[in-house]
Amino acid sequence: MADTIYFDFSLNSGGEFSSYINVIPVKRNKGIKIEPVGEFDDSEFSDFEIELIDSVVDEFKDYNSKQLIEYLHQTDSLWHKSMIENDLENKWKGEETKTSNFVIELYQLIKSDPGKSNIFQNVQESRHLYIFNKELCLRK
Repeated sequence: MADTIYFDFSLNSGGEFSSYINVIPVKRNKGIKIEPVGEFDDSEFSDFEIELIDSVVDEFKDYNSKQLIEYLHQTDSLWHKSMIENDLENKWKGEETKTSNFVIELYQLIKSDPGKSNIFQNVQESRHLYIFNKELCLRK
C-alpha cells in the first residue's frame, strides 16, 4: 500500500489522490512538493483525530522527506526491527528501490501501555461496528 502511494505521488502526479492534491516536481533536489487542491474539510474527522493530525503536523512540519525517512528508520524503530527480523538488508543488496511487502504493526508502539492499548482496542471495535453498520445500510 505505501509503495503504491509513493509511486502514485512520484510517478503519476498524485494518481488516485489527484482530485485532492497537486504533485509538483522540485528540480533542485529531485523531489516533489504536495499541495492541496482545495480547502481542508474536517467534517470526516473526530475532534480526537483533528488533534492527532495537528500534533503530527506541529512536530514534523519542517521536515523534508529525507529527514522523515531518517527519523522513521532510526535504530530500534519499528522499521529497523522489521528490517532486521526479516533480513531485508540482505534481500535489498543491489536493489535500487528498497521496498517490501512486510506490514509494520504500529500497535507495537503502545502494546506495553495498558491505558493506550485499551483505547486502541475500543477504537478498533468502534471502527468495525461503524463499518458493519455502514455495510448494512448500503444493502437496504
